[in-house]
Amino acid sequence: MPKVASRAKKKPAPSAAVGKLKLKIAALEAENAELKTELEQYIEKWETLDGDAVKALMYLSRHKTAIPKEVAKGNGVHLNIADSYLKYLSNHHYVRAPAAAGKPYTILHKGLRYLEERGLLG
Repeated sequence: MPKVASRAKKKPAPSAAVGKLKLKIAALEAENAELKTELEQYIEKWETLDGDAVKALMYLSRHKTAIPKEVAKGNGVHLNIADSYLKYLSNHHYVRAPAAAGKPYTILHKGLRYLEERGLLG
């Protein structure tokens, strides 16, 4: 038994090196967050949407809220296409997805800014 007790006593305590590594990790995580924010700004400027996605945004900019069926009818596209684009726009934060099925989508600031920067608001 004395050998087991002696092994437990030899376990090294956390060193200053571990503390330095933790500080370095925290600094790198903060730098990473800043770089991600900066990158998002550039990506948003270069981001482009195809015609039907833009039409869906324009429809929502005029009507403020809409369900996929209304967007499809207003833009002359199949319901599945309108629904697919609204989901895509929601995933990329151009529109807010409805809280429940059958509720309308709403355009977000990013969607309005996208249209405005391209001269499509009117």
